[in-house]
Amino acid sequence: MTVTLTGHAGTDLALERTSLTFTTADWQTPKPVMLTALEDDEDYVDETVGLHLAASGGGYAGVVATSTVTIMDNDERPATITIHDHQGLEDAGVLQLPIRLSRPVDQLVTVQYASADREAEAGLDYMTSRGIVIFAPGATRGMIEIKVTDDELLEEDESFVVTLSNPRQAIIARETGTGTILDNDGGAVTLRVEDAVVVDDEERVRFRVVLSHAQGQSISAVYRTRDGTARAGEDYEASSGVVTLIPGTMEAMITVPLLHGGQDRHEETFTVHLESSGHAEITKGVGVATIQESATVSEEVLDAYAARFVRTSSAEIVEALAERFRSGVEGAACGAADRAETARLWHSASSWDPSLGELLAGCRMAASSYSGAFSVWGRGAYRQFGGPDAWTLRGEVSTAMVGADYRWRAGWLAGVLLSHSQGSGSFAVMRQSGEITSGLTGVYPYMSYAGAGWEVWLSAGAGRGQVEMQELDTDLASRFGAMGVRGSWVSGGRIGLNYRGDVLVTDARLRDRTAEVYRVRAGVEANATIRRGLRPYVEAMVRSDGGRAETGVGLEFGGGIQVDYPAWRLKGDVHAQGLVMHTAEQFTEWGISGRVQVGRRSEGVMVQVRPSWGRGMSIYGQPLDAVPIGANVHRTELELGYGVPWKEGTARSIVGVTRMAQGRMYRLGGEFHPWEQVSFSVFGLAHGHETALADIGMNVRGSLRY
Repeated sequence: MTVTLTGHAGTDLALERTSLTFTTADWQTPKPVMLTALEDDEDYVDETVGLHLAASGGGYAGVVATSTVTIMDNDERPATITIHDHQGLEDAGVLQLPIRLSRPVDQLVTVQYASADREAEAGLDYMTSRGIVIFAPGATRGMIEIKVTDDELLEEDESFVVTLSNPRQAIIARETGTGTILDNDGGAVTLRVEDAVVVDDEERVRFRVVLSHAQGQSISAVYRTRDGTARAGEDYEASSGVVTLIPGTMEAMITVPLLHGGQDRHEETFTVHLESSGHAEITKGVGVATIQESATVSEEVLDAYAARFVRTSSAEIVEALAERFRSGVEGAACGAADRAETARLWHSASSWDPSLGELLAGCRMAASSYSGAFSVWGRGAYRQFGGPDAWTLRGEVSTAMVGADYRWRAGWLAGVLLSHSQGSGSFAVMRQSGEITSGLTGVYPYMSYAGAGWEVWLSAGAGRGQVEMQELDTDLASRFGAMGVRGSWVSGGRIGLNYRGDVLVTDARLRDRTAEVYRVRAGVEANATIRRGLRPYVEAMVRSDGGRAETGVGLEFGGGIQVDYPAWRLKGDVHAQGLVMHTAEQFTEWGISGRVQVGRRSEGVMVQVRPSWGRGMSIYGQPLDAVPIGANVHRTELELGYGVPWKEGTARSIVGVTRMAQGRMYRLGGEFHPWEQVSFSVFGLAHGHETALADIGMNVRGSLRY
């Protein structure tokens, strides 16, 4: 059998022989092959060679193998020579270009050099130079000196090059260096600071400090900021220090940080002063910074109003969903007639004229299919917002909502809510004021899951609308996300303890600006049945408001007691509620009310007396949330009625009076409930002051449930 070795041809590897022969007598005896590596000085890396072994004869035909041979390089890598750039003033006399050897060498190292023109001309700006640089054994640093000419011409900076060639005992790594001659004929060295203009949403303002011409030494100056119409600590950070221009440079920057958060309605200025310099004459030592408004007054008012409008509209959606999950009962209720009566009484002493949204606030309805799985419901809401800011901004929002959902027996409920909000408001900023109107229509899918004594819900959606103010008319877009939880810790006995909370995140997008707002609330309600017919309760809610509207943390607190003695035909309650604290200034809300009723509301004699203060409840147990700002005053309601059976229900005659500081309202009429699904009432009304009636009218209302 014969083994042939190939693959070494053309490499630095030589073989003693290229074939091996094995017989039956020595086929088990190893046979060596002597390998020889050729010496070279052309490269400095190891090499690998693959030897191919192929067998033939003796039944081994076609058997091949590969063996890798590594040739270790024993040549030392040569040292390298590098020339560096340099610059200097023309009056320096010489320009020195550094030249470096990468490592020490135990022999003399030499390299030739020669200068050549670029912008600089030999004989005029510098002297032509050529020669040899010699590195003694162990040396690594050298210098090439080129003589430069100091002329009296005002000219641009000029340069020439020095090129290396013919190295010995080393190789060239960088063969060309550039020498730059800096002109010094600009006269006296002067320094000036330039003005700057920025908009108020930038982080800093930069003042350029400019030198008349570059120097061969550092030039420095002491600076300090001073107030103009802009104030340090409010609009910018007071700054002082030293600005330095390094050799060869002609400008540097003084940077002053800006502060944000103010609501100034005009341009503001402050200055930076160059106070002294030891090496240059200051020709302009005061730089004026002008801070311009990034948005107009109208744009910023629109941003502020849109954030509050969307927050209020979104809060009404959260309350509607919470009411839906909390009650889930069928029926309809609307306090529009009560509000109309209150508005009419108030109008007799002031110019308050409520909007339709105020009259319809709190109206709601719900109807379910016979199976109780599919439901359709609706709700009306009205809210006002306002508060101190850099401007005065007030508004009101009326929202109509209708929803449909489906409930599964496993505790799941899913549906969709369609909402439309209309808003109007006013603003006053310094000497400007005006009116704002807005509208927003949105679709908000929602779902909830009810477990044993608890329920969690979430909703997300989006809306589109428009905001108009004076000459501005822009589209409004909003995204909405909310979730809540409610449940009972203790129930079914004398003591009841419930919890609830919700999170609301929404935004208002106008053109290229976005304003985000959020609100987080959490609270508990505790009640106790002391004895049959006597039930006191307390409730507390902690809230956190954030984003581009009012921000802060507050505590809402309320409580009361309910009394019900059927044997005495006596029923009543006292309720108080209020925002007891909030970190936002001038943000308050409170109310207290009471009610006593003798007799049932259906048949027989019934007497009710209800004194209240603040934002209390009407005699029918409905919130009086549609009253003018500042109307948290005392009022007393008295009602006397008598009910008799009529058809399948009752008919009741009523006489009553409501007394407030602005006057009295008298009513006489009746309520009729002939069937469970039908009810209507007719009242004659008289409004007036203490001494005379102002006007009279009639109030007719009715409801039909199907």
